Amino acid sequence: YYNKHYAHIKAAFDKDQWPIDKSYVQLAIVRRRQVREEECKELGQSESQRQQLVAAYESIHGLKTSVDLFKLFDKRKKHHNDEEETEIRTVLLVGRAGVGKTTLCHKIAHLWANGKWYKDKFEAVYVLPVRKLKKSIYTGRCAKTQEDLETAIARECFDAHNRLDEDAFQKLKAYIREQLKERPEKVLIVLDGLDERSGASDAIINQAKHREGNIHRLLVSRPYGVDTERKALSDDKHGLLVENIGFNNDQVQEYIQTYFQHKR
Repeated sequence: YYNKHYAHIKAAFDKDQWPIDKSYVQLAIVRRRQVREEECKELGQSESQRQQLVAAYESIHGLKTSVDLFKLFDKRKKHHNDEEETEIRTVLLVGRAGVGKTTLCHKIAHLWANGKWYKDKFEAVYVLPVRKLKKSIYTGRCAKTQEDLETAIARECFDAHNRLDEDAFQKLKAYIREQLKERPEKVLIVLDGLDERSGASDAIINQAKHREGNIHRLLVSRPYGVDTERKALSDDKHGLLVENIGFNNDQVQEYIQTYFQHKR
């Protein structure tokens, strides 16, 4: 499925398609500097406006350290003064609109499917676009529309609601359920677009975020609208806040050169 649907991306300047392996990713770990709550309240802003203020403050003033995509879930010291490295299980990845967050999710899935990204760490990578987890779809009227994580994975990662009859669909769900229960540490769930959760199933999102076991999670969002996730991450020794900061100067130059060579 990932090789079919995630293998290419559209070029920036025209309708050509490029191999997703040629996409550029620039990630940075954000070392948070807390914005005092009383300072936010003094501004008299709404909660959503305060969230945007905190996100903007972190983007400008947060200490950032470059991180390699291929080491995103490696053990690391969460704080500079930590004596031991800890396993990373939850990554909150934020980035401004258009910076390539969804492309990054597709690239991760495609690399993993081709054995080029954590092939020994994960036996499954499940990418769930939040905007597709609509309550109007997951009505519970039949097996293919149950409002649960297994159904969402079967639909979004296998296109099973179109390809399988109901009996086969149930068997696939049973396999996914067993995998999540017996081997959670071998699973990565990607929630792409948490800022687009309006109208989406809270039940499925919460199951993906809070499923029992050592499931690995990549939560992807614009900088605002994820205040709850930010707070939870600050208290989670296995959590990491990362920003997709877009092209660096060398990548911009390489992209332009590659583009015009391709057009000749």
